[in-house]
Amino acid sequence: MGHCTGTPTATESDTCHVALLGTDASNTSLLVTLGAGTYVVKILRRCRAGVQPTVEIGAFFQRDARWNGTPALLGWVEHVPPGEATSAVIATVHEHIPGCTTAWDRLLALVAEGALAAEPGARTHGRLLDLVDAIGSVTGAMHRALASRPDLPPFAPERPSAATCRAVRDGLVAHAHGVLDRVRAEASHLPPDVATRLRAVADRGPVLERRILADTSNLDAWAFIRVHGDYHLGQLLVADEGE
Repeated sequence: MGHCTGTPTATESDTCHVALLGTDASNTSLLVTLGAGTYVVKILRRCRAGVQPTVEIGAFFQRDARWNGTPALLGWVEHVPPGEATSAVIATVHEHIPGCTTAWDRLLALVAEGALAAEPGARTHGRLLDLVDAIGSVTGAMHRALASRPDLPPFAPERPSAATCRAVRDGLVAHAHGVLDRVRAEASHLPPDVATRLRAVADRGPVLERRILADTSNLDAWAFIRVHGDYHLGQLLVADEGE
């Protein structure tokens, strides 16, 4: 059974072209050109009965939060097994955003151009900082959107206990130290100029710990909200530079 979030513009007479989009994901993504439109169709290789987060949150961003920082959900297909009452989403359709790469690929390109070794104020160094700033801004906007509807039970922020807050805070500190320890261990295998910068970052561990403790000190302001369960640089789209 198919669902559409808007009014379809394609017709049965439109020519359809399908191409594989990437090969390293847990699902199969296809770039589908149908008539004048281009879409990303994701076929879910692991289907589970019940609410599908991609559909639930995609619809929330469009209908309830009005946040356009992610490709719009245009529709989805679900399957109801014979004799069962609960369906499973088997495919989704999103708008295609042309002229984009992932933030991970952009970061790798900047590092290859010497962004980490560049002096502050150099063009490559500035482009790296611009990328980091943009990622921080869009990440903050996404989480504000996810926390913006306390009137909707599936998205209402939840107040954790003080003990839970302390456990999360301690986990953040431990994770930060683990990352910095890994940086120190791997620095010797990297070019000297990069290693020097990474060791300088690792040496700021105490500063980072104090910042984490300060930012998480007000337990009364804590709230658990919906989040992206697989949020990393490969999931972020970045427009081509200059656009």
